[in-house]
Amino acid sequence: MIEPDDFYNLAVSLYKDHQACEEYIRTAINRAYYAAYHAWRNFAASKDQSIAEKIENTRKLMHKVLIEWIRKYDSAMFTHIKTLYDLRTKADYEIKDNITLNEVEDALNLSKVLLDYLKGSELNV
Repeated sequence: MIEPDDFYNLAVSLYKDHQACEEYIRTAINRAYYAAYHAWRNFAASKDQSIAEKIENTRKLMHKVLIEWIRKYDSAMFTHIKTLYDLRTKADYEIKDNITLNEVEDALNLSKVLLDYLKGSELNV
């Protein structure tokens, strides 16, 4: 079974191996987002039965549902996940726009912050 950290590690690997290949850096942003997304989705579902049901029943809207839940849970983490979501959207859908190495680094850093926050939360439960 794949874990959120596996996505994060792949994102870091793609960034390190990018050799200026745009597809590597776009995919690194995507994987960084999904590392944080899956970790937070699991966390939210463990904390709130209603969000677990919403996520399960609204597959097409689950990103928005989860991001809204994070906004209510922790405003700083909301800012991070929203920025990471926006970077992922740009990397995946705005293919005529350039992606900078700074954006990839930002995505990796935001993902790490989001993942580390949850690791700290799990220790305090």
